[in-house]
Amino acid sequence: NYLETQGNGNTEKEQIENIKTQLLIMQQLVNRLAEIHESGIGHFDIKPDNILLKKNEKEELIFANFADYGLSQEKNKDNEFEEGFHGTVDYMSPRLLFD
Repeated sequence: NYLETQGNGNTEKEQIENIKTQLLIMQQLVNRLAEIHESGIGHFDIKPDNILLKKNEKEELIFANFADYGLSQEKNKDNEFEEGFHGTVDYMSPRLLFD
């Protein structure tokens, strides 16, 4: 796991760089999720296994995105998603579990 192996910096400078990298990844994922939602799509299975990380060695940049849209849905004509049980239980919204 990229994030786990990168969190073991020996120096304070390395640890700060690792935190910056993790924040950059999170910002990319938040932005991508906003784009997905704005286009009327619900992913319904966001979990670590469905996050893709690609490192550009030349520029030392990391690009993050979501994978596995198999459970995703488009909003219906009433601007709502189909009701029901969607996704991986361990990562589901409590609202979906207890409604």
